[in-house]
Amino acid sequence: MINILDRDGVLVGTCVANLAAYSQASEETGLGFDKIALEESIHNGDSIEDFRDLVWGKISDIQFARLREAKVEFFMQLLPLVRINTHWRDKILESPKDFYLATKASIESSRFIINELLPEFHDSHIYSTQHSEFPSKVDILARISKINDVSSREIIFYDDSPQTIRLCMDSGFDARLTPHFCGD
Repeated sequence: MINILDRDGVLVGTCVANLAAYSQASEETGLGFDKIALEESIHNGDSIEDFRDLVWGKISDIQFARLREAKVEFFMQLLPLVRINTHWRDKILESPKDFYLATKASIESSRFIINELLPEFHDSHIYSTQHSEFPSKVDILARISKINDVSSREIIFYDDSPQTIRLCMDSGFDARLTPHFCGD
């Protein structure tokens, strides 16, 4: 059986680091933001694309790109605030070859976090929807199924987003909703 995990909110708790990084990035870029909406969105495991307008209002794509760039820089500095979910860490250590990561976060930041917190995890098992080949997590699951020559029934996907779980299940994958892990 192949297990595929979401990164933020499942394998690692990034709430504290994300809140601090978005707050600092908003200040640096001069963008006002709704702190309560940001906190709720992050604790709900929402994607930035889902809470962009709610938190920052109508900002331009250029402002959004600058905000994201600044956020990534601050986030990398705040890595000590990221916590690994020990439940999943222990399972991965038992059988690292059976685990993959499917995330909306970048490959670079994911590798950085995983190499720091769980170096036993295979770099080649990290997939991101930011890669042009994989516009969605369903596409990532399909690729992992294909490269391992297994059916969708031999894959279990764990995520903290009900919407993502629904999409994966509608595509024939065994997808399981897990409680959001903040790490605090």
